[in-house]
Amino acid sequence: MGHFVGFYIGLASPFTLILIAFDRYRNVCQPLCMQITEKKAKIYCIIVNIASLAMSWHVPFIYGNTEYEVTYTHLIVTRCYKEDNFLAQKITWWQYIILTAILVIVAVLLAVIYFIIMIRVQHKSKYFTQLHTKGRAKSSAGNGRVSSNTCGSRNSDVSRTSSNFSNGDGTTSYVSKSIQTRKTTLTFFIITTVYVLSSVIHHALAIILHVVQNLECRMTFIQGAVFWTFFWTIFINNIANPFIYGLSDNRFRQYLKAFFHKKKTLPLAWTTQQPFLNNRNRD
Repeated sequence: MGHFVGFYIGLASPFTLILIAFDRYRNVCQPLCMQITEKKAKIYCIIVNIASLAMSWHVPFIYGNTEYEVTYTHLIVTRCYKEDNFLAQKITWWQYIILTAILVIVAVLLAVIYFIIMIRVQHKSKYFTQLHTKGRAKSSAGNGRVSSNTCGSRNSDVSRTSSNFSNGDGTTSYVSKSIQTRKTTLTFFIITTVYVLSSVIHHALAIILHVVQNLECRMTFIQGAVFWTFFWTIFINNIANPFIYGLSDNRFRQYLKAFFHKKKTLPLAWTTQQPFLNNRNRD
């Protein structure tokens, strides 16, 4: 059952990462187009789970209890591993090859998508920063008119838009939203990178383990320790996610602080009347 869960999650996770990347792409690069709604995301997740189940349902039948002799101790131990027959070995071998190929394809696709997203985020951040600077300059000069500039359509668009936000409030919200979008995109990108790297290493070593006969018996103690350390690097993904969110996502840190501190908020009526009571006491 453990191998089945591992294969199932190993197939479902890359497809889910594609959904996250595509959602980021629509949100950043095509904000005016139809976005992925919660209902569509649930339907996609159901399809991903069905596809992953269809590709991993046979795993419990090709894994079972096998016996082997431990090196140097000559002890016979039993563990859950692939069945000792030719068909099971071939199926598990091709299973890991297909899974590794899927991860490589997904990694390339995600790299292209996030590269496009980061370029777009950088462009928007630069644009709104320029817009905010022009708005503050016009506000300080006391001139809300659009200057007749013939330097190009792009500069005229910036001037017209900045005149609508001459007080700086509108551009500030846009700049803040752009910064938050960039941080969120960067968080998802780091999570995706950590998962892809750890998964590719794990599945590549799993292919070697299934192809090379009696590999464990051939390795020395140090070689075995190094091999199994890198083999289980896939668990780094589960440990790294909280640290990634904590370092790169401000909202996650705020929710975490609120969860542990649980600060009590005053009632709305009291908070609205408090300034009036303070002013009355001063009088």
